[in-house]
Amino acid sequence: MASPMRTISLPSGDQIPVLGQGTWGLGESRARRSSEIAALRRGVNIGMNLIDTAEMYANGDAEILVGEAIAGRREEVFLPAPDRARGDDPRRRIPRAPTLLGTPCHLKLKPS
Repeated sequence: MASPMRTISLPSGDQIPVLGQGTWGLGESRARRSSEIAALRRGVNIGMNLIDTAEMYANGDAEILVGEAIAGRREEVFLPAPDRARGDDPRRRIPRAPTLLGTPCHLKLKPS
């Protein structure tokens, strides 16, 4: 039997796993879509419930894929909300993640 995933405590009291899932490269191929969703779900099943994604990955398709993978399991998953910028101007931040993911994100973590 596998050991439970180790976690760390955030200042908010939330527990997140020390190992998460990244989504760079996901959502780029329709042929891989079902296997990518299955991989994300398998990760959540084994305790890797921190999923890092960004709107820039596959032009937003990675976030759509994550939303589909976690449908019905949102309360089990921690989604950090990264800064997003449109174009080259970092002052033009846009909060589209909840729209693409179909769910709210956690606030961006900031050092104290």
